[in-house]
Amino acid sequence: MEVHLTPDQEAELSKVANAEGVDPEALLKNAALRLLDDTRFRAAVREGIEQADRGEFVPEEEVDALLEQMLRSFEPLNPNAETVAATEAARRGELVKAGKPDKLLRSLNARP
Repeated sequence: MEVHLTPDQEAELSKVANAEGVDPEALLKNAALRLLDDTRFRAAVREGIEQADRGEFVPEEEVDALLEQMLRSFEPLNPNAETVAATEAARRGELVKAGKPDKLLRSLNARP
């Protein structure tokens, strides 16, 4: 897929990308992926509203139980397997160092 921009649009995109510390192509790709995520989210919300309009609700007790389960899973004194693995890696000195916040943001923005 190709995207055609005017020279002014390309210059503006380059300016924004430079300020974010990423190349313009990565910035544009991330923006497109966010748009796709947003589109899927909006579709799911519309579907939920349609279900609610039809009277298709989850019973309150079931929602309460699910929320209680979710809250228990976030117990800071009861870490999940990913947190335990990250803690153990940090103790072995296997940390990924991002440096200054702007470097971290560039790294995060560059990810697909």
